[in-house]
Amino acid sequence: MQLKDTLPGNTENISTFFAPAERLDDERIQLQISNINQNAIFDSLIKTFGCVVCILNSKRQILAVNDNLLQLLGLPSAKNILGLRPGEALQCVHSEDHPGGCGTSKYCSTCGAAIAIVATQKNKAPQERECLLNITEDNIAIEMKVRAETLEVCGEELVLLMLIDIRDEKRRESLERAFFHDLNNVLSGLLLSTKLLEENISNNPQEQLDSITTYVNRLVNEVRCQQFLSNSEEYMPQIEFAYYKVSSIINEVKLIFLQYVKSRKEILTIRDLKKDIRIQTDNTLIQKVFMNMIKNALEASNYKNKVYFWCDIGEDSVTWNVQNQEVIPEKVALQIFQRYFSTKKQKGHGLGTHSMKLFGEKYLGGKVSFTSIEGQGTIFSFNHPIKVNSEIMNQFR
Repeated sequence: MQLKDTLPGNTENISTFFAPAERLDDERIQLQISNINQNAIFDSLIKTFGCVVCILNSKRQILAVNDNLLQLLGLPSAKNILGLRPGEALQCVHSEDHPGGCGTSKYCSTCGAAIAIVATQKNKAPQERECLLNITEDNIAIEMKVRAETLEVCGEELVLLMLIDIRDEKRRESLERAFFHDLNNVLSGLLLSTKLLEENISNNPQEQLDSITTYVNRLVNEVRCQQFLSNSEEYMPQIEFAYYKVSSIINEVKLIFLQYVKSRKEILTIRDLKKDIRIQTDNTLIQKVFMNMIKNALEASNYKNKVYFWCDIGEDSVTWNVQNQEVIPEKVALQIFQRYFSTKKQKGHGLGTHSMKLFGEKYLGGKVSFTSIEGQGTIFSFNHPIKVNSEIMNQFR
């Protein structure tokens, strides 16, 4: 078997943000690969598992893999990935962020696979983690359960790495939780509004009718957004682009969140619009981006500190901003837009910031970003074009 000819050269003096950068030279790697190939026990071992399996040396370089990994990568043989590290073989988007390669960038300190490998080498005990792998070439994300454990063979310390695809499980948990949570909020508000109208408690029946209409529209929109999240990787959904006044979009946000924060209205401040224009967008998706931006800010503030929402209008785009007083820790900031990443411990969280990116960028052609600075707090921004690019429009026709 031959090695990929793009392996880094001398790695002795390369710095790292997480795992050691050093690698074995080609001659030593070739000898290790040859020893593994001649060992019938290893050949049987890696064929036994129904998941992706790699055998790594002490420098986290691949010595052997099973057919499941080759099928995942669409490779006829392992010759082009032997000697690489797992993230390099799987084409992780961060594998080239740092000269030391896989395991050495600042993002690697949050990677479940890198953490499991390093921990099992240090503790000499099996380690399990979850890992979200963003693949460069196909621009897709794969959720995996990772198990790593050490093996000692002929004085060599090796790592047995197993990767189990858990995409379906993670998607089901998150979609169900997000959908039923939001659905319950809408139905609770709808029930209250109809009860007030029915009992004639309100002095303004028209206001209650408007509230009911708002909740019904939100219910329809929640179902539509759920379809987007459920089917986005299988086919392109239908985007309903139309022109809306910025003021009407903000008024809808006001209506939703004045009901959302209820008695704590003073917590959310929606700043006045300085001028008004019309923008081309899908109202359901843009409102979902705003809802997630504001809800995340409110939850991060524990509904105690002020949250601000405002809009800046430029020549070609409109930027919507949400600011709270909290600062996001660096480790959290590195993972903020990852699908299913959440600081909450319960299962089923982590679609909020991911859906901001999905809806705001992939479907609406904008840009979602954030800054988090001590003394300024955290600002999430959504820059939306005034007129949607024709390339974005053509994707959904």
